[in-house]
Amino acid sequence: MSMFISKELHAVKASRRRFDIAKRKSDLTTQQLKLNSKLLIASPVGILTFFSIGAYKGATTDSPPSRRRQAILIFLRSTLMKFLS
Repeated sequence: MSMFISKELHAVKASRRRFDIAKRKSDLTTQQLKLNSKLLIASPVGILTFFSIGAYKGATTDSPPSRRRQAILIFLRSTLMKFLS
């Protein structure tokens, strides 16, 4: 092969290796982000935050009893999911 073709083929292979490395790092980072998000949401602070937001929405809406029930159900569901996972 000519010198130019082999140089270009080498550049293509090097680019492919860099792409594969970047893809692997991206996949690992995405998995870590998902895990950290689950841990944050399932933490006591996360559960309390979502419960507080629901309670605030329930207190400021026209139909508070239904919103309060919804907030309590979300709180219980989140707590249950934390213990099951």
